[in-house]
Amino acid sequence: MHEAGFDVRDGRAVKAALLHELRDWAPEAREMVAACDEGEVWPRSLLMLPVGFTWDSRPGATILGDAAHLMTPFVGEGVNAALKDAMELADAIAAALKRGWSRHVLAEETRRYEDGMFRRIHKVQKRTEDMMKLMLFTEGAPRTVMHRWIVRSMSDELSALKLLLVRLAVCIYYFLFTLVY
Repeated sequence: MHEAGFDVRDGRAVKAALLHELRDWAPEAREMVAACDEGEVWPRSLLMLPVGFTWDSRPGATILGDAAHLMTPFVGEGVNAALKDAMELADAIAAALKRGWSRHVLAEETRRYEDGMFRRIHKVQKRTEDMMKLMLFTEGAPRTVMHRWIVRSMSDELSALKLLLVRLAVCIYYFLFTLVY
């Protein structure tokens, strides 16, 4: 935000910069920006914990959701991950109760919950980082990366053969799309 080359709180300057940045985008996207007020803007940074971020488990406390694995919104999995965290933490507490409640047992179950969360969330963190880099740091995005974005969004869920077929179909579609448009 500090290196924008204009006052990031000045709505008129922000609108002009966005319209310039979006000059190759669809007219509808440019029209949405053009219709925005030119009042004061409150810039916000996109924050994300490093992929693979973990901590040493401490008896008596744990965290979940964004506190445990803050990610940018490029995959749209944040609330799903937080809800899954909550369910798994509830299961860990229930397991501690079944085993005979004690601080030691609760600490073991909490550590098991955290270890599982770290493994589960790693894929989502990596996909989020990849998708963010595609959109924010690739020349000509989104047009130049849409095919990669679509394939990457499915890559963790498909077998190698299905992913190859999806990649082929998406690349053919976007090749033909760029010939027409």
